[in-house]
Parts: sequence; C-alpha cells; structure tokens
Amino acid sequence: MTAPLTIAAVEIDGTVTRPLRFGGSPGEALSAALREAMLKRGCLRDRAHKGQCMNCALLPQCAVWPIVAPADPTRRQRGAYVRPFVVRVPEMKAGGLPVGARLTYGVTLVQDQTFPALWEAFALAFVQAAIQLAEWGFGLAVREGEQAARRGAISVGRVRWVHPITGESEPFTAKAIAPMPPLSATYAPTDDLPPSADGQSLSLTFLTPTRLVAGGNTLQRPEPVVLLHRIAERLDAVAAAVGADAPHLLDDATFTALIGRLEMRDDATQWIGDDARGGFVGSAMLAGATDDLAQIVHVLRWGAALGVGKGTLHGAGRFVVGPVPPTARITLAADLPPQLVTSSRSKPAPNTPRTRRPEAASRRRGKKR
Repeated sequence: MTAPLTIAAVEIDGTVTRPLRFGGSPGEALSAALREAMLKRGCLRDRAHKGQCMNCALLPQCAVWPIVAPADPTRRQRGAYVRPFVVRVPEMKAGGLPVGARLTYGVTLVQDQTFPALWEAFALAFVQAAIQLAEWGFGLAVREGEQAARRGAISVGRVRWVHPITGESEPFTAKAIAPMPPLSATYAPTDDLPPSADGQSLSLTFLTPTRLVAGGNTLQRPEPVVLLHRIAERLDAVAAAVGADAPHLLDDATFTALIGRLEMRDDATQWIGDDARGGFVGSAMLAGATDDLAQIVHVLRWGAALGVGKGTLHGAGRFVVGPVPPTARITLAADLPPQLVTSSRSKPAPNTPRTRRPEAASRRRGKKR
C-alpha cells in the first residue's frame, strides 16, 4: 500500500530591482535561471561532472536533482520525465517588468515516497537560488543609460510556506529534523463548495497561458470535459512519478458522467501568444448543479495547485478557483501608495564611493602635514 499524493508550496515576495525583459515565456526564463543557480550551488559533484545525475552515487544526499537531472535518475518513469515540482508564477505580460514592480513567485512541491525528506531540502535550495538570482539576474540584458547592459533582477523579501489548497501561510523554515513542511495537502476526495460559489457556478481565472489539446487540436477556449480530463490525467501522472496512490478519477463512471453535465458560461478568456506556445488566459464561470460542483471543486483546486495543460513545469496552465489572491497579481510602482514606494535616495551600493564631508577631509590633510 503506497502513501497518498501530498504537496506543499513555497512563495517569495520580491521587488524588481533591475528591469526584466524576456525573449519568450517568463516562467521558462525563471526556471532556466533557477536551474543554473541550483546546479552551481547545490550539485554535490565536482565542477567537471556537475549535472551528471544518472548513476550518481550521491543522489540520496542531493537536494537539486529534481530540477538538474536531464531524465529520471531513479529510472522509475518511462516516457516524459514528470518532475516533482512546478514553478508558480503570477499573471505576467511576456514583455517584462519595470523597476519597482512587486510580485510573488514560488514552487509547488510533491513529496517523493522514495526520498521523503527531499522536498524540504529542495525548498531550501530553491530559496537560496532565488537569493543568488537577486544578484546574478535573469532574462535578457537591459542597458540603463550609460551603464553596461545587465540582466533583470528581483529582490527576495518575505519567504513563506503556503498551503497549496487553502492558501494558509506560515514563515518559511527548513529543519532537518522535521522533513514534513508545516503546511501540506494530502489528496482525499471531499464535497465542498468554496464560500465564493453561488451554488450553481464556480469562478475560474486562468492566470498564465493554458494550452489544452484534444484530438490533436488545440483548444482556443476552456471546455469543462477536456479541462477536467487533463487535470485527472495530471494527478495520475504526478502520483505515479513519486510512487504515490493515483486517484484514477477517469476510472470512476460517476466522475466521467458528472463532468459531461458541466458547461462554461461568461467565458471572458482570450488567447495570447502563437499556436505552438501560447494559451488562453482570463476568467470564466463553470456552471452546473450544486451537487456536481461540490464533488468537482476539490479536483479543480488540485489542478490549480499543479497546473494543467502544456508547460506546467515552467508555470503555464496556472489557474485559480474562486477569488484571485493578491499574490497572483503584479503591482506596479505607480499603483502603490506613496509611503510604500521605495525612495530613490537610498543608501549607496557597497561598491559606490562615499563623498567625504569637507571638515573631515581637511582634518585628514592636517594630520598628514
């Protein structure tokens, strides 16, 4: 008997300190930068062999192989490598972000039954990599004035554990003696409607481009049957990848009949990007009988936590059930109250020469004489 599917999440509040520009998906740029930082800081092998995870004897002690390894080093998976985490990114325009913008990003972690303490070690490595990226930067290099071009950067502010289903949070801590994160969710079917539901509809907001494919065709808008089919398949794939109990929702005739009775109303989604890498974003209402919605909402919440469709590893396919939390939106400096905007007259950077006061300079000259 295997253990049930269990997940947790870490989020970081940050402020853009150097302009961010992206040549493609922001989530892919962030994921690539995190991988580079975690490879350099966390891989236990010497410089000549970093990232060579296959057949590595140090795998049980390594915290970063889930993002570094090119394929499943445990050889438990066949086919596409399903990694035990996904990047959480907010609703973000592909163009980039200006200095002063505030955002929250993070990762959703899946507990691996073979390495039960891995996810907390990976969470700590993720936070350390984020701190490193605040200095290194990521994305495209941007020139400001006469300064040399530099990659954009996000400072690291508050870091916290987040319950991926309820949104409850606690300050981030990593304790070797307590490998279980303080806020984790275990999959178990429940009949529960969120407080925001009116009994006959559920609000869904697709934050990042969501691309669903059915019958070889890409859907331009969300369809309830396809959406819930893909969530059910996603839950089974993630559970199989970490040795957990798979829900096998598609084997339940009640579930398949139920999702066929749902419909999408007030669909305000729109397609962004090209056909190959884009997806739909925006809000829509999932409508149906009260009992049907109560049985399906738990599945939707898990789909929201793990993402659905193509590119979920890099943050694509993220959606929210019910009201959108403030952490899922980006706040520009122009939208902040005056007292919250960082003053431009900040302390000089460590490498910036300080101007001496005239009286202090004259005293020093006097001593030399």
